[in-house]
Amino acid sequence: MKTVFVVLGTLINFVNADTFSDFEKEYEKSYEDDYEIEDAKQSYDMNCAFIAIINSRSGQRYKLGLNEFADKGFDKFKEESLGAKSPSSSSDRGNKVTFSSNSNSNIQLIQAEGGIGNYTPVTAPPAVDYRNYSLAILNQKNCGSCWAFTALGVLESRMTILNPLYNTVLSEQYLLDCDTRDYACNGGWPMNALNWIFQSGGNSVPAMTSYQYFGFKTKCRTVTKIPMNIIATIQNYTAGNEGTMKQIVANVGPVAVVVSVTSFFQLYKTGIFYDATCNSNCGSVNHAVIIVGYGTDPVTNLDYWIVKNS
Repeated sequence: MKTVFVVLGTLINFVNADTFSDFEKEYEKSYEDDYEIEDAKQSYDMNCAFIAIINSRSGQRYKLGLNEFADKGFDKFKEESLGAKSPSSSSDRGNKVTFSSNSNSNIQLIQAEGGIGNYTPVTAPPAVDYRNYSLAILNQKNCGSCWAFTALGVLESRMTILNPLYNTVLSEQYLLDCDTRDYACNGGWPMNALNWIFQSGGNSVPAMTSYQYFGFKTKCRTVTKIPMNIIATIQNYTAGNEGTMKQIVANVGPVAVVVSVTSFFQLYKTGIFYDATCNSNCGSVNHAVIIVGYGTDPVTNLDYWIVKNS
């Protein structure tokens, strides 16, 4: 693949709200005081104007729209809803670490940066779609916990590929409360979370039904956990080499990646997303998502990645 194009699988519902009052009702918004209401209104008006400008562009490949984030400026959106926090130590970004368990299955969990995992490659087909092996699309709320959703989403997908009857949604709240390598709603790194699960977390995670998600850190609790009965090789992958990533997705399965989110992404609605302003000048990565497939649009002939977002 020559260029990154993304189709987002996302929880967000879009509406054609005519007024800020309609928006408040649709998304059940509440604000603490008049100052916060006025700030939300101003952000809403600016975002409405921004949507109209972008959607009116000739040849626009994707559309923006009102969503639950339309009452926030981009800085506030980044602060509250993004959470990929790169470890200060390069070693913490993820060396190759192999874990043992009571299964003969071998899996690769790949995250952008580093080397290439060990697998026996086959020719990558023109399109791959693992959405049927992906469980519920969840909302991380106003919490920078994308790292937890990404780490567990990859595990859930792999467990489903190995066993199509597997249908247990794992608990991100457990990672917020108990993972000592990351920072709960203040951000984290998917690789750290995966390493913690296999090294310190007993190679097991509770189900969400027994460890409910709140979207803020609480006390770490002891509950029954589900064993991750796999041998997991956690390996990094070199950012920018999309041909390699395509091979890994085709041969291994869903891949955890960290990306740099811009204001265009905040209000994404539909289409093949491509931010032409984001080449080498996007700044540091700030959000973790899961690549669950790829393909080529038959109308535009554009290559794209299918991404699961939280």
